[in-house]
Amino acid sequence: MKKNETTDATLVQLAKGGDEQAWRQLVKRYIRKIAGTVHRIYGSHTDSEDVIQEILIALAKSLPNYRGDASFSTYLYRLSINVTYRYIKRHKNRSLVCDAVEWSDDIPENYNQNVLSHIDALAAEEQDELVSRSLRNLSPLKRSALVLFEVENLTLKEIASLFKTPLQTIWSRVTSGKKELLQIYKNSGELS
Repeated sequence: MKKNETTDATLVQLAKGGDEQAWRQLVKRYIRKIAGTVHRIYGSHTDSEDVIQEILIALAKSLPNYRGDASFSTYLYRLSINVTYRYIKRHKNRSLVCDAVEWSDDIPENYNQNVLSHIDALAAEEQDELVSRSLRNLSPLKRSALVLFEVENLTLKEIASLFKTPLQTIWSRVTSGKKELLQIYKNSGELS
């Protein structure tokens, strides 16, 4: 956090009191992390936007009840995961396949200027898509633990606190999730 940046606790208190600027700062501070976590857990780019909206609505409704027992980021991760799981349950019969058009937004504007860097970007995008598809094959609990550990860089202890689950259980989900992911890669022919 920058020296003159307002703390989460201060922003939360101001937002609870109806300060819209504080609310916007909280959202701005965490929106990328929320979006990344939701996308990696849920998988569909378009539906992820719907889930994020639901998370922000749930946050606005629940913020007055936030007591500060856990850090705001922990509270927000937990809320995000719960809302994402509820969304998955409500839409479990829908396809999670992403349209190629959705990913075209990631293509740099200077495509013709540097073809090699674009090819690298496409390879990275293809790898990201493989990871997303592979993650969707894991159980939601393993997928969440693995995403929070590997992508969001939370510690096992932080994840255990977030899920209110024993540390050993989280460790088991992360390690078995990694093993399953490796097997999925091998079966896809991406790893030899």
